[in-house]
Amino acid sequence: MVVKVKLYDRCKYDKESKKVGELLYEIICFKVEYREDLETGDNTKDDYDEYLILYLSNGETATFYNSMVDLFIY
Repeated sequence: MVVKVKLYDRCKYDKESKKVGELLYEIICFKVEYREDLETGDNTKDDYDEYLILYLSNGETATFYNSMVDLFIY
């Protein structure tokens, strides 16, 4: 399945947020996970502790702050 991820410059729930990019991924499946303890490489976290995890067809994963992206089936 191919999905499009729209990226925002800040929390998508903020009316002043703006789309800053779009990415296409070939995925097997995805999930949104609530995690207070998810480690990121830059010591930041999602304001709502929700993460979009994409399981890519090549076996890798891609993780996004759920409050800063929208996911669409392409």
